Amino acid sequence: MELETRKARLEHASYLRLSKGVHWVSGISLLLMVLMLGTMILSYIEHTTLYRPFTYTLYSWQALLCLAGLLYSRRRPQPYTHWKTHLLGFITLFSLSWTLVIYHVSEVSRTLTSAELLAELMIMMSLLGFYASARITLTMVLPVLSISTYITYLSADHSVTLASQQFIITLLVLYTGRRTLYHWFVNSITKEHDRQLLLNQLNLLVSQDQLTGINNRRFFEYELEKQFRACRREQQPLSVIMIDIDCFKQYNDNLGHPQGDACLKQVANILKGCILRPTDSVSRYGGEEFIILLPATDLAGAKKVAMRIKTSLNEAALSHPYSAISPLVTVSQGIAQLEVNQRSSQLIEQADNHLYLAKAQGRNQFYAQATS
Repeated sequence: MELETRKARLEHASYLRLSKGVHWVSGISLLLMVLMLGTMILSYIEHTTLYRPFTYTLYSWQALLCLAGLLYSRRRPQPYTHWKTHLLGFITLFSLSWTLVIYHVSEVSRTLTSAELLAELMIMMSLLGFYASARITLTMVLPVLSISTYITYLSADHSVTLASQQFIITLLVLYTGRRTLYHWFVNSITKEHDRQLLLNQLNLLVSQDQLTGINNRRFFEYELEKQFRACRREQQPLSVIMIDIDCFKQYNDNLGHPQGDACLKQVANILKGCILRPTDSVSRYGGEEFIILLPATDLAGAKKVAMRIKTSLNEAALSHPYSAISPLVTVSQGIAQLEVNQRSSQLIEQADNHLYLAKAQGRNQFYAQATS
């Protein structure tokens, strides 16, 4: 699996963080709405019919928005195309609705302090819930902060200076607080990304053959066990092809190890090009031996791959002047399919035996006789 880019990982993390923020803020808001409505019914609404219809309408609307927020946060685990636009639209409605609620509290209760406390609570919740996006934070905070400033203006005997100071100071605190939280957030994501990148690089080093660039034996053994369990569970066939370059010792002894290494690389690339599915894999098994793992493939399918390998090598026409079989580089192949009650180690042993038979019968061929 390809590693996400740092930008994509940050985008994904921001989406998850904001979704959790919407869920948290909506849940707390719904609880507040229930408590506030209950308090108002007991203390104020029962004495005043003027505000009752508007109160029920406003609070019902706000409760629906809270429920929508709870549902939205469970919508999708992955960011989708227009998620920022949808979230911004929801937060705009949510913020304006809360602004009306706060104003309503100040008018109905005639206690400006309650409205101010509610506004401050919403501002703090917005900072903690939406710090992953400056735009979302400001969209949520500005309407609430504006009504809070207006309430301060009323409670301070219409003091423009005091109200302005509160507005500016609150904005500065929000700016620095969000920036600090976002810095921690980005650092956390970056460290996780770098850690995963390093882990992938280490896994690549221990699972990749350094000479040919294809998978090594360690990878094959791990992948074999994984595919073995999967094929047993899903009742699917599993085949392997063990491959050996014919007369490679003579090639190496006469042309030298650098030429031998170059030959191994060329053969590895040809083998890699002969597997067509992402679940198939080719690995260097050791020396001039390679092995191909073919999940969900029976003997007939494995034979097609073996024939494709033989044809591709003929077309590549890699010179082998010291081969007793052909003037070109050729391979012998042993094919085996997993049988009922057979262990994975027995499958490899069977493929190795078939490779031996392919060599014994003249090389430059594959052997795939099924055993009972």
